[in-house]
Amino acid sequence: MAGGMLPAVLSPMRGYGLPQFDPIYAAAEKLDVPIAVHGRAAVELGLDHMPSFAGVYPLSHPFSQMQQLTSMMIHGVFERFPRLRVAFLEAGCGWVPYLADRLDESWEHRINRWPHPTKRCPSEIMRGVICTTPVKGRKELWRR
Repeated sequence: MAGGMLPAVLSPMRGYGLPQFDPIYAAAEKLDVPIAVHGRAAVELGLDHMPSFAGVYPLSHPFSQMQQLTSMMIHGVFERFPRLRVAFLEAGCGWVPYLADRLDESWEHRINRWPHPTKRCPSEIMRGVICTTPVKGRKELWRR
């Protein structure tokens, strides 16, 4: 197997930072394969008020992937599994610097509220995260 894919939205919604997902990360590290997080149906994201898919589409992928990356960060997944490779797919890349800044601010001022505080700031950890966006048939990679 070349890698694994996890849906960014679960029902009921759960964050991939929770320990129940650790066996997946341990297996990915052992097999030296990446894990991809990809959007799916927007249920559980609070977008029920949108009258059409035209409003759901631009929000569902980045919102769900931001939630999953935040969960993985505050629960220390990347420190517990230092060789884990994760890609966040087809949500664009513009949200990544924004989220890195917000997570850094949380880390600097609210680290005592993190379930598993990290030793390194989130933006440093996120340098190894890959994001892609489809742009008229081509993919662009963002690596910080």
